[in-house]
Amino acid sequence: MRKGKFNVLMGGQAGSEAKGKASAFIAEKFQPGLIFMASSPNAGHTVVMDPVGGDQGRKFVTYHLPAAMVTCDSPVILGPSSLINPQKFMAELSQFPSDRIERVFVDRRAAIIGDDDIIGEKNVGLSDIGSTLQGVGTTRVSKMMRGAGVLFADSVSSLRSPAKDTSAMLNSKLDDGSTV
Repeated sequence: MRKGKFNVLMGGQAGSEAKGKASAFIAEKFQPGLIFMASSPNAGHTVVMDPVGGDQGRKFVTYHLPAAMVTCDSPVILGPSSLINPQKFMAELSQFPSDRIERVFVDRRAAIIGDDDIIGEKNVGLSDIGSTLQGVGTTRVSKMMRGAGVLFADSVSSLRSPAKDTSAMLNSKLDDGSTV
C-alpha cells in the first residue's frame, strides 16, 4: 500500500476471488484516510470478525459497502459509478453502529436500481450468462445510454443522508497526503 496515494484493488475475474477479504485485510493493516468504492449489489462479500477459539465470530455480509468498512474506521465513499438498491442498502447499513454509518457518503451521481431494472433482467433470461439478477446490468446500461428514466442518488430521500458531490472529499484527502 503506497501511503499518500490512491491505491486500487481490482479483480481479474468475474468474482469469487477474495477481493473483499483482501481489501478488508489491507484496510485493517494500513488504516487508509478514505475508502472509495464503485459499488453495486451483486454477489457480495463476507467478513468474519474476532473469531476466538471455537467461536465463529461476528459475520458481516456487504454488497454496496466495502468489506473494509468492517475492519477500519475510515470514511467510505460510494462513488459516482455506484449503483444503489435503496432497500438493500438500508438493510446493509443496519448491521453497523451509528458511528460507522455516519461516515458513509454516497455520490449524488450514483444511479438507483429500481424494481423495473430487476424485473427487466429476470425477463430477458440473463441467468444463462451468470447474472445475479439484481438489476445492475440494466441500470448500468440505462445510465450509460443517458436514459430518461434513470434516477440518481440525489433524487432519492430514502437513503440515510442526502447524497453529495464526493469529488471534493476525495481530492481533499489526496491533497493532504492521505492514503486512499
